[in-house]
Amino acid sequence: MFFQDNPIHFECTACGKCCTGNSDTHYIALSRTEADKLQAHLGISAAWFKRRYVEHLTRETWGIRMTDGQCVFLGKNNQCGIYHLRPSQCRTYPFWPELLDKEEHWQAEKKYCEG
Repeated sequence: MFFQDNPIHFECTACGKCCTGNSDTHYIALSRTEADKLQAHLGISAAWFKRRYVEHLTRETWGIRMTDGQCVFLGKNNQCGIYHLRPSQCRTYPFWPELLDKEEHWQAEKKYCEG
């Protein structure tokens, strides 16, 4: 990984760009455990939670629904409505292996994310 000799710096600015994107290519992965915690937190039935908030992307992969190009939990002023329960994909961004494997991948992401 390129950053071993050249440390990288990231500080989230809460711009909300990581919560937006084309729903054909951008999704927020959601594990079954994460879905169960969110559903319990929202106090709704599993069936209603799935209909309202979840998309089945593949047989094994769920994602948080994107509406008008943004996560359904992204609120006013780009605030996450489920911040304390946000999925691991959100917790670990932008430190994903596919962004850290080559410097050009990291540099490309820096053009998208201002952090």
